[in-house]
Formats: sequence, C-alpha cells, structure tokens
Amino acid sequence: MRILITGAHGQLAKSAIPILEIQHDIYAFSKYDLDITNTNLVKNTLINLKPDYVLNFAAYNHVDLAQIEQKLCDEINHLAVREIAFLTQQYGIGLIHISSNYVFSGEKHHLYTEQDLCQPINYYGLSKYRGEQAVLRENPQAVIICTSSLYSPFGNNFITKIIQQIKDKKPMSVVNDAYTQPTSCHSLVLFIQYLLEQKPKLSGLIHFTDDEILSWYEYAQIIAETYVKNYPKLSADITPIQSSPNSIRPKYALLNNKLRKEFHIQKNIDLISLTIQKIISIN
Repeated sequence: MRILITGAHGQLAKSAIPILEIQHDIYAFSKYDLDITNTNLVKNTLINLKPDYVLNFAAYNHVDLAQIEQKLCDEINHLAVREIAFLTQQYGIGLIHISSNYVFSGEKHHLYTEQDLCQPINYYGLSKYRGEQAVLRENPQAVIICTSSLYSPFGNNFITKIIQQIKDKKPMSVVNDAYTQPTSCHSLVLFIQYLLEQKPKLSGLIHFTDDEILSWYEYAQIIAETYVKNYPKLSADITPIQSSPNSIRPKYALLNNKLRKEFHIQKNIDLISLTIQKIISIN
C-alpha cells in the first residue's frame, strides 16, 4: 500500500517508518513539508500522491502551553484533523488518527471504555476530543486510536526527560497519586500494522495502551533504576509528591484494552528497558 504519514519528525513516525516501509510504500511529511493546517496543500498532496492510507501522527502536544496557545492547538488538533477526515472520505482514502487519554477527566477510578463520556480538564484534551468528534462525523470509516503516555528512544517523552535530569544531576519531584499507562511507540506501530492488514477493516474509536498501570513516581523509579544500572557513578534523586490541587492533568485517565489481548508482545517493563538501552546506544 501507499501510505502517507504526517508528523514525520515525531517519535511515533520515527518508530513507524522502519517497520512499515518493509511492506508498504511510505511517504512521510514533517510539518515543514506538509503543514496540515494548510487545507489546499493537504488536498493537492492527496490528489497527487493518491495514497491508500493516511496515518495522521501530527499533533500539538504541549499540554501546559495549550492553555495559552489555544487557537494554534485547536487549528492542529481539531480543525486540520476535520479537513483531513473530510478529504480522505471524499477521495476514498483510509485514515488512522491518534488521540489521547486526556480526553477524559480522570475522576473515575475505572478503566475508561470507548463508550464513556469525555470530559477533558485542559485545553489540549478538549482539542483532541474535538478532533475525535470531527473524524467520526466526517469519515465514519476512519480509525481513531486513543492511547496514553507514548515513549520511544526518540524525541521528548517522559523517559528521555527523566534520563536527562539524571545526567544533569538534578533532583526531581514526581507525583505519586496520579497514574498512567506507559505505551511504547513500537507496540502502537505493531497495532497499526495489524489494523492495516485487517479484513474487514475496523473503524471508529479504539483504545490501545500497553498493560502496566503505574504512578508517575513508580514510572520514574523504574526508568532511573534501569538507567543507573548502566552508569554506576550516577544516581537519581526522586522525591514523591502529591498532585497540585490546580493540576490540569487527569489523575486516573486509564484506558481499557479490548484488542490488546490479541497481541503477544513483550511486557511493558521489558519494553521500557529496551527503549533505555536504545537511548544509551544512540547517545
């Protein structure tokens, strides 16, 4: 298949391209090559390239800054997504779009299902929710994957941030009363590969994460312990703290994983370790 990937400089695209290009013709565009907020440019690219699928990995992901840059956030995560969904439907092109667990408030202590009510508590989550709704409305055949806490050896994610703090010998304070499901980009790419191969094709909103549920403090501890094993002269100074009452991040926005059971990949703790080893080898 001919597959167009947006957000080529992001960690998900960097993880996906080496895997998907084995079986497919991949055309990856960064924001500098294909600004998804430029509808005419997106339209002309689709007409000229004639892809079988668009994998929309482009997103505005700055949770705190989104509270200030609301217009830009909405343009990328909602309005541009709406146009991509409309155009792919118009031209008969498959679409897989990535959303976030931040569409949920995190106030309920259960795993959120695809049927649960979205109540985002920050503007980033609101923009992702609006993007989900636009895709469902404009292209009912599309797939929306709602995921959580993506990590990889590339770019800026929780693992790379913790490692940098350790290298800089800076003390850290990490919340121990908010929880997450760290999800490897590698796992998500394998799931996307599975979706591309499905007959009949799945559509609609699907939740996908790796298995473990960790507090952010537990997650940081695992990263630190794994990394420091490779560098005995380094140490990690991590203090558990309570979430701020004014926090705009959901404390328990955890997702169900109905289709995750069909996968037999490595445990999350092993994937975290492999990611850290890859980061070490790159640096």
